[in-house]
Amino acid sequence: MPINEKDVEITPFTSTTCLFCASPTYKTLHNGTHSLAELTRYPLVSFSAGSSTRSFLEHLFQQQGQTFSPELEVGSIELLIECAKLGMGIGFVAKELIKKELERSELVEIPVDIAIPTREIALITKKAAPLSIAARRFYSHLLAN
Repeated sequence: MPINEKDVEITPFTSTTCLFCASPTYKTLHNGTHSLAELTRYPLVSFSAGSSTRSFLEHLFQQQGQTFSPELEVGSIELLIECAKLGMGIGFVAKELIKKELERSELVEIPVDIAIPTREIALITKKAAPLSIAARRFYSHLLAN
């Protein structure tokens, strides 16, 4: 979220907290808090331009008078997490998605000196396209939990 499409129905689902993370080789950044300006001195790993997470980061950096310019652009969350684990740069990801990596110290959180807004997640369906039986059941299951 947000999404600006006219032909879709948006159902609020949940919210998530995102954080900056990197491999333990960036352990000096694990101590203390850091400004976004400081983070721009390191390689940043992000989704490609046009993704909602990339837009979110560009806006976050812009609010701090910085330009978000990643060294590496990836197409999936799994690849972003792997790149961060391998020490290829600093990633920005939902905390829930890297809980195990943080517990195993495969990734470390990089604290920043600003509050990162919570991100809203929604279920999105096309208004003109009915859901299949399986999709309707899955949708109902998600909303029931």
